[in-house]
Amino acid sequence: MLSQLKTVAKPLIKRALITGGLEATPLLSPLFKSARGRGAIFTLHHVRPEPQNEFRPNGILDVTPGFLETAILTLKDDGYVFIRLDEVAKHLKSREIRPFACFTLDDGYRDNAEYAAPIFTRHRVPFTIFVTKGFVDVTHSMWWETLDALLNKVERLEFDFGNGVETLAAGTVAEKMTAFDRVANFINATDEEQAVARLDAVARKAGIEPLDITRTLTMREDELRVLKENPLVSYGAHTISHRGLARLSSEDAEREIRESAARIT
Repeated sequence: MLSQLKTVAKPLIKRALITGGLEATPLLSPLFKSARGRGAIFTLHHVRPEPQNEFRPNGILDVTPGFLETAILTLKDDGYVFIRLDEVAKHLKSREIRPFACFTLDDGYRDNAEYAAPIFTRHRVPFTIFVTKGFVDVTHSMWWETLDALLNKVERLEFDFGNGVETLAAGTVAEKMTAFDRVANFINATDEEQAVARLDAVARKAGIEPLDITRTLTMREDELRVLKENPLVSYGAHTISHRGLARLSSEDAEREIRESAARIT
């Protein structure tokens, strides 16, 4: 029983610590001043009002618009200078004594334009969005979002981890979290493309279309073109499929990078 409790509690505690740490950041300002080095690069994903779902396994990828604005104002008060990502190397080589703050956002979520861009614009803060080709073109699913939607819908998850179909309990928030981590660990430890395809098939069987999630959450080309009219915006390439490059062959990794960069260009 104790080992089962540890298995359930561990992911919950991990997420609570990360979230709590983010929320406590303004309170730790004096400490950061003495240990901040030359600056900081903030890697964000979603910027949106807090979702109401009780089960939010991807909550560590979210910040609210209010949190983003408070972070920017805190950095301003602490004397940070806001720079673009491609200016970081130059800043580090310079004699500038003020610490820098650089904001990036991964994946090209639509809420970046709806909620984040107005805040960055109001405070004249540059930001870079790393766009995934397969999401812009709606050719690839977002497995973490698919798994989130699936576990919010079902109370049991049937999934084949390679030794036949297993049934995972998913009736409570703790059970859903355990199931989420089990599938996520499998995806991150095996052939990611095949594992994601397996998850997508399970989701479709449950009435969830993974590509509809991609279509809903991320921006299309026309939206990216409109947003790029903002002089504070820069785009970066974030691969084709969002697979972990370290686990791909050199040829596949090169293709993911090259074709993604070409699409963004």
